[in-house]
Amino acid sequence: MKLFNKSRRLYGFACAVAVLGGLVASAPTAVAQPAAAAPNHAAAPLGVLPQEGGFNSSAPIYAGDRIRNITQSTNGNVDCTVGAVLLPGPWEILRNILTVGFANTRWLVTAGHCGNVGDSFSAVTSGEVMGYIDKKLDNADVAFIKVEPGRKGSKNFYCAPGSSSIGCTGVGPTSYFPRASGRVTCSQFGRDARTVHPVKGYATDLQGDYRYCGSFSPGEQVVIPRIEGRGIPNAFFSQVRYSLPGDSGCPIFRLGADGAYLAGITSTRQQALDPNNPHFGVTATNLMFAVDQTYHILEKE
Repeated sequence: MKLFNKSRRLYGFACAVAVLGGLVASAPTAVAQPAAAAPNHAAAPLGVLPQEGGFNSSAPIYAGDRIRNITQSTNGNVDCTVGAVLLPGPWEILRNILTVGFANTRWLVTAGHCGNVGDSFSAVTSGEVMGYIDKKLDNADVAFIKVEPGRKGSKNFYCAPGSSSIGCTGVGPTSYFPRASGRVTCSQFGRDARTVHPVKGYATDLQGDYRYCGSFSPGEQVVIPRIEGRGIPNAFFSQVRYSLPGDSGCPIFRLGADGAYLAGITSTRQQALDPNNPHFGVTATNLMFAVDQTYHILEKE
């Protein structure tokens, strides 16, 4: 009887250790709400990582894709465009070194006037909830949308009651993947008949073949002529044939032989007054100025 009781105590202890280990290993997968989030953040199911299938059956989101502020779209859609996709920088990695899967976190850059800190956004083409604004710049029209990684599988521990074996069994591996990618897509309606360019880096000057990719405007447009300054620090001014509401945040980039070099994201537009030159004037924020390299790094292919 003593031997039997001792065996039962050993078995119970082993199960407790295994279950505790499973809880510790899986705890980081439950993403905490950001401290800066506003009350309207509750409109989206944040804090829960997306599972395999369902939402994650869609392709990763790219720069140039249409996104919707679902926190503010109660009386009408509030849509904008992704301007760039960022990786976590060295400081972000250091701060989250113990967070499982954090390397697959991404940030979408869009125009700051598209929402407030804490507002949640979805991808219009799939309806998938992408993330929330966790930071805005005070001195530029720029917002950063944090996109938690997707998750496939789950890690659980099972202790069979009354089993004669001592120990518990781990069930199923867990893997993580990014839900945004370092590419630029240009299309008129979502991703129909789109062109896709790999992002290769930042554009360091305003010379060359520049393009504009709004998610509402028709296709990939050549940007003509580019005028620096216009009295706005760290911004440049361009002209495009079409610029529609919802293009806010969209990328302006130099098209090279190997891919796209991002220059800026669209902030404001003004229709030309000259009927012989019916182009829109577009002000864009310089991306190299907007992105702090210690926190975020441009994702490239």
